[in-house]
Amino acid sequence: MKRDSELAARVVEGDAQVDQLEHEVDGLVVRLLALRQPMARDLREILAALRIATDLERICDYAANVAKRSIVLNQSPPVKPVYTLPRMVKLAQALTKDVLDSYVARDADKALIVWARDEELDEMYSSLFRELLTYMMEDPRNITASRIFCSWRKMSSASAITRPTSPRRSIF
Repeated sequence: MKRDSELAARVVEGDAQVDQLEHEVDGLVVRLLALRQPMARDLREILAALRIATDLERICDYAANVAKRSIVLNQSPPVKPVYTLPRMVKLAQALTKDVLDSYVARDADKALIVWARDEELDEMYSSLFRELLTYMMEDPRNITASRIFCSWRKMSSASAITRPTSPRRSIF
């Protein structure tokens, strides 16, 4: 993985913009609920959009966390490469994109596929956790790197975006 402190700083700065966008969505939802009093499908659609906005903002918070820790970590010599992390990051990005695409397309089958693919992410997490635990035992300075990993995992699965209780019911 590339060590890019400038990119990390831009991610940290961008978090405030995403926070502002989430507040705008909140305001629009409250206004829409008050003025239009939606029912049934319209209400579900509005609540889903609100939930997605909240989850995306949370993902951005975790990304800012990773970026801050990366800047600190970049001041130190590189630690041993963690081979699972780049694959895990790509999968988490793909799952988030796919579930948002399924929402936009109103494709419940695609949402179910994404939901099932989260198991693969869980397996990567377990593997990476064991690998990082070994590195931390070898050298406690590797603890910062393991914190970054934990934030990546939270980004990928802590939200309802990739872990809906029932994809069909909560998305559509």
